[in-house]
Amino acid sequence: MDRKFCCFRELIQGFDQETAAVVMARLTSYKMETEEIFDATRWLDRNLIRLCSRFGDYRKDDPSSYSLNPSFSLFPQFMFNLRRSPFVQVFNNSPDETAYFRMMLNRKSITNATVMIQPSLISYSFNSLPSPALLDAFAQLLQAPHEDAELIIRDRFPVPRLVVCDQHGSQARFLLAKLNPSSSYNTEVGSGVDVIFTDDVSLQVFFEHIQRLEVQSS
Repeated sequence: MDRKFCCFRELIQGFDQETAAVVMARLTSYKMETEEIFDATRWLDRNLIRLCSRFGDYRKDDPSSYSLNPSFSLFPQFMFNLRRSPFVQVFNNSPDETAYFRMMLNRKSITNATVMIQPSLISYSFNSLPSPALLDAFAQLLQAPHEDAELIIRDRFPVPRLVVCDQHGSQARFLLAKLNPSSSYNTEVGSGVDVIFTDDVSLQVFFEHIQRLEVQSS
């Protein structure tokens, strides 16, 4: 029993969330191309529920008691964004674009592939240094983001497409399509908050639904 507990603890401590997310993305892409009938979204949800049920801490049938080990805390977020990525959602993409995205996913390093699954978003402030931010609805305009973007794309090959967009501008749709729809026409939002027009649920709603399924009695 002690040996099993030790192995279990080592498994938790050694879990690489970024690598696991990339493996899931590559496997999902492969299954979508090779299996005639394959529901990628449902398959990802099922596997996420199984993993979180195994490594989460909760009381049966009590979603409010649920907590996830920090070693796995980012994985549900990766799966949420993977479900909405061009690797899974082929609508509005040409077959050539879908094939290109999946080819690059298989060729890129873990770091770059992770960014393809969940784009990085940096928050800039007049009072602090730039810091990573969640993919959520907000906007602050400074010259520094443009300079940082230019530095980033210099080291990327192939050179990524750089879209510079202003709030409510025509190009803003590229950013809004990636943001967590925490404020949509399906939710109550306060004044001054941008509304994202999508049928997708927010990350919070997704988490709550997954947690309810994870803690259900068999």
